[in-house]
Amino acid sequence: MATVDHSRKQILAKVVWYGTSGSGKTSSLQHIRETTSSPAERRKPLDTRAAGPEGVYEHYTLTVSEQRGYRTRLGIFTVPGAPRFAEARRVILEGVDAVVFVADARPDRQQANKAALDELRTHLDSYDVPLERLGFVVQCTFIDAPDALPVADVVTPLLADRADAAAIPVVGTVPVRGQGVLDTAHQVARQILKLVPPG
Repeated sequence: MATVDHSRKQILAKVVWYGTSGSGKTSSLQHIRETTSSPAERRKPLDTRAAGPEGVYEHYTLTVSEQRGYRTRLGIFTVPGAPRFAEARRVILEGVDAVVFVADARPDRQQANKAALDELRTHLDSYDVPLERLGFVVQCTFIDAPDALPVADVVTPLLADRADAAAIPVVGTVPVRGQGVLDTAHQVARQILKLVPPG
């Protein structure tokens, strides 16, 4: 669960951007950093660290403007979506508070989207954490592709088993242009805030 300091009105939360290879996770993280960090920080490479022997993860901490009087700091993590990094993706989910699931709107990526969501659930099960207990946002990417499916057609099959599907935030984005990316971050901050008991 997110760490809450009621005296300082601050929430610290771990968020993992999760999705298939090439879906826009790194582009999203890069845009968040480029638009919220200082010029000096932007000149530095993205923070990339080892996630055990199986791969690496990218990390950035984003401070979100106050909501309900609380300032939220999101420790954002991504791991490559290639099959060989499956264990790295499992490792990085330990202690997660919220997930942004990155769903690719291109028609030929729909099966991969489903496989990634199934894998996410399996990895969370290894920590006895149901996805429904976490903050959850769907970020639909490549909505500008010539053959992109409507966002609803991408998301509805993925959320078919969720009784709360209508309440899950869905954001259409174009990460390489930054469209919708910061909105996604603010949506996940709101989801985390809902999970925090009042002080």
